[in-house]
Amino acid sequence: MRRRPTPRSSPGPAPTPPSPPTWPLPNLFSTTTPALRFSRTEIGTHPQEILENNVDTTHLYPLHAFPDSAVLD
Repeated sequence: MRRRPTPRSSPGPAPTPPSPPTWPLPNLFSTTTPALRFSRTEIGTHPQEILENNVDTTHLYPLHAFPDSAVLD
């Protein structure tokens, strides 16, 4: 019968903490940041359709006669 090894009394050297980033960090709590907006729209479709159409915008005109897919502000 084999025995389990006994745990070491010392866990070894402590891990080195990560160094700070070398690029400037954005101020996430700035008062100039625009406020978040929320809107709700009810549509009769499955959520999977929304996800797939967000990625595949090339089919919008041929299948749905949607003329242009612009980024909304």
